[in-house]
This record gives sequence, structure tokens and C-alpha cells, in this order.
Amino acid sequence: MIQITDLQGKEHYVNAELIELVESTPDTQIVLTTGHRIFTQETPTEIAERVLAYRRACLQRPAPSPDP
Repeated sequence: MIQITDLQGKEHYVNAELIELVESTPDTQIVLTTGHRIFTQETPTEIAERVLAYRRACLQRPAPSPDP
């Protein structure tokens, strides 16, 4: 999940796997695969950087060890 700030200044966490589109209209709008739209204070570039950081972190986690 990535952290975002809505237009009222409240912090939220968004499932990065559900982000379909990020656009500037002029406020930044995140469109999820569910159809929900979230307006945020972050720029589209900041959102993209957070999603990339999230995905890198997911790939770097060690695989769980199998049960004995």
C-alpha cells in the first residue's frame, strides 16, 4: 500500500495494485480498477514513484520458509 494525502489534508493508504490511472485535472486524481476516484495533494510523479518503491520492496522481500 502507498500513503496519499487527500485534498483536506487527511492521510490514507491505497492499494497500489488497484491503481489503474493517475491524472492531473488540475488536482491529481487516482482512478482505481474498482471505478473509485481519489483526489490527492501529491503529483502524478510522486504517486508513480511511491508505486515503484512499493513494488521494488515487494520484490526484495525474502520468500517465506516452508513449514518443516
